[in-house]
Amino acid sequence: MSPMRRRRGPGLLGVAATTAVVVGTAGAVSGHQQQKAAQQQAAAQQQAAQQQQMADLQANQDALAQQQAMLAQQQAMEAQPAAAPAPAP
Repeated sequence: MSPMRRRRGPGLLGVAATTAVVVGTAGAVSGHQQQKAAQQQAAAQQQAAQQQQMADLQANQDALAQQQAMLAQQQAMEAQPAAAPAPAP
């Protein structure tokens, strides 16, 4: 090489290597972000399902309590003695 001609920059091979590193890093970061988003979505779905189960359980308990109250009221009415008929004049 002549002393007047100097290389500037990393050259073609260096640029290709740098590009490969940048692309690989970007791919790894993107993959991690997608995985994290999928995990967060799964956790949110699981939490929503648990909340729905709790709501269903509470509704069932409320319905059972209402049925028990109605049964107790019915049994109390049946336990009252019948009123004696009025005497004939």
